[in-house]
Amino acid sequence: MLDTTKCITDQDTQLVQEVYQQAAQMHPILQEYQGNWATNCILQAHLKSTSQAAKKVAEAEEAEQLLAATNEVATKWRTRRSVN
Repeated sequence: MLDTTKCITDQDTQLVQEVYQQAAQMHPILQEYQGNWATNCILQAHLKSTSQAAKKVAEAEEAEQLLAATNEVATKWRTRRSVN
């Protein structure tokens, strides 16, 4: 199974070849395209989309963590100022 958080160039070559074979079995017309170029184009576009989406999710999660940490520091700072 391919890692949908990675683009095609970062995938295990053997796994990509297995996808080509499975696609050709499921859709025999793909066998007419030499070098799996049609399947590669489809797979490349799909993985680009899914890897970009995963990157955005990871960035959003990181931003949320940073915001939470900032709020925590601000709360502690306000608490210390009000005590003094």
